[in-house]
Amino acid sequence: MDVRNRGGLGPRVRQRLKVGRGEMYLCLHCILRNVTSDERTTVEKDYGHGIRVVRVDREDEQPLYRFEAPMMKPKDSDNSLEWENPELAKLYAAVYVAVGTFREEKTGRRGIPPEVERDGREAVVAYLSTQRGMTTEWIEHFYDYDRERIYEYRSRIRARAEEQIEESEE
Repeated sequence: MDVRNRGGLGPRVRQRLKVGRGEMYLCLHCILRNVTSDERTTVEKDYGHGIRVVRVDREDEQPLYRFEAPMMKPKDSDNSLEWENPELAKLYAAVYVAVGTFREEKTGRRGIPPEVERDGREAVVAYLSTQRGMTTEWIEHFYDYDRERIYEYRSRIRARAEEQIEESEE
């Protein structure tokens, strides 16, 4: 455990964690920053180390499913980390865990994080599947893949994420 004073902001407790293929420092301040008490939320799926998908109940509307991870921010204000479909939120979380975390802040509106790109086609296809405006048909035509291959890539990413979670629990 590492306790340091960072830029006069007071001491922050940081824990070094192995997540996926990479490592990250878990900052308790960053986790607490994501907690808001005015929303009705429940954890839909917990991936460990502060990575989770949360169901946000809204009045008179379908619930949203929000991805949360330490130090993770969406690309821009138009592209939040919330989905109406829980499976898309879970797929995004699976990509995040399977590639060993990534950051989106500076990837641009249509960009793919470098960590996802480096991980290969499976990760790219799964990541693109979670983006607003992207459809399976678009991915089929762009990559010239059949639908079954796209579903297989998504399934492999989910399986890799589950393996990473199991390994980190041991």
